[in-house]
Amino acid sequence: MISYFNKLYTNNKWVKSSSSNYYKFTNLKNVKVKVVISNKKDISKISKNAYNGYNIWTKKTSKKKSLIIKKISDLIKSNRLTLAKAENNDTGKNLKQCLEEINYCSSLWKHASLETGKIKDKILKINKKTYCKISQEAVGVTVLIVPWNFPLIVLSERLPYILGAGCSVIVKPSEFASESIIKFFDLLKKSNLPKGVLNLVLGDGKYTGSTLIKAKNVKMISFTGSTENGKKIMKSASEDLKRVSLELGGKNPFILFDKKNLKKAVENLVLSFTHNAGQACVGVSKVYVKEEIFLDFQNELKNYFNYFSNFNYQISNYQQYLKIYNFIKKIKFNKNQIIFKKKLKKMNKKNIFYPMILKNLKKKNPLDETEIFGPILNVHKFKNENVLKKELNLNNYGLSCIIWTNNIKKSENFVKNLRYGRVWINGNIKQNYPQIPIGGFNWSGIGRETGKSGIVNYSEIRSTIFNKI
Repeated sequence: MISYFNKLYTNNKWVKSSSSNYYKFTNLKNVKVKVVISNKKDISKISKNAYNGYNIWTKKTSKKKSLIIKKISDLIKSNRLTLAKAENNDTGKNLKQCLEEINYCSSLWKHASLETGKIKDKILKINKKTYCKISQEAVGVTVLIVPWNFPLIVLSERLPYILGAGCSVIVKPSEFASESIIKFFDLLKKSNLPKGVLNLVLGDGKYTGSTLIKAKNVKMISFTGSTENGKKIMKSASEDLKRVSLELGGKNPFILFDKKNLKKAVENLVLSFTHNAGQACVGVSKVYVKEEIFLDFQNELKNYFNYFSNFNYQISNYQQYLKIYNFIKKIKFNKNQIIFKKKLKKMNKKNIFYPMILKNLKKKNPLDETEIFGPILNVHKFKNENVLKKELNLNNYGLSCIIWTNNIKKSENFVKNLRYGRVWINGNIKQNYPQIPIGGFNWSGIGRETGKSGIVNYSEIRSTIFNKI
């Protein structure tokens, strides 16, 4: 069986790509997939359509834009099973998880519609004769590049807010996960969006993505993915000063200060480093435990994995599985540094990966400094909180952090000046809310998505000064 994805979406209809090149791979269901690699002709045509769509969309009132975004939220909700099945095909997640994610997507669109409806000019009185109007205007045509791990969630954390700002958008999904976003675009004909406002191209990052970024009509790039690729995009965008919004890699810590509710802390830790098989930007990859409770923590963690003996996870594609496998082979450790580990096979048709937990590796080892995107954990002891905080802030990344303690005041003090974009106190990475801004410090990105920031992120601010004569 072969699945072909060779149509693009523009001007509210599906059109066949003029390209004859395809990206080919076999997915988790043993289906051969061929995804067209959109060429310069496709991108030139669609970017022109997007520019025309922008000129129509940006003139719509905030209220009209809000109503259309809310309509899309309703369409997502009423078609959640179709979208969930497509995401299951793309990523291998179970259907229950996919349905939960689609429901969250609908809530993001609903929240964006509310924020869009609140946009209005602000008037500042300078003196008796002078006042200033501060206006929020759309950046322009925006390219949205979506990763393969959470296709519809990442799309929904950005797209409705970009539309709310008044931009038109060209979406490029990952070549590994195009189906769920194609199904989403199928719904748009019922949304009353003007022609050219939402567009879809398919292809890989190497050709299609890089060509999109350089397109003349494009004014902003929104990218979620690795820090390495984020740097390349930023460099390319700088040639004509395109705006960028980047949510990039993370080496995210879990910090345990005391052993009260230790069992619950371990449960939330495991969830936060194994959710989606560790394929999450905000997923935990290293743990710091107060020295005096280290043995208690280690025993609790071992008990957890001994009780759940069938702990295994499915990596979404073989390329990623092989990347993790090869990375593990290069790490140097001995049997006394293993808390939990099972043998892995290089050839693995279902991409099954067992959690791996190591302890007390030397500082500045690759496991602490490289984003792996798999269920692998490195555990450290710590004595002094100030020394730990300094170490955390010296890290190149700064996406997310989890702190567990029975002393909330201590956690508030510890968080001050901590260079991480999202911090959970006594929680886990599944706690996400449309109202809050998300993004990272340092190598973990630029800009903030969702919340009120989600719209401001894709806006330019104009000040108009009026003088009465």
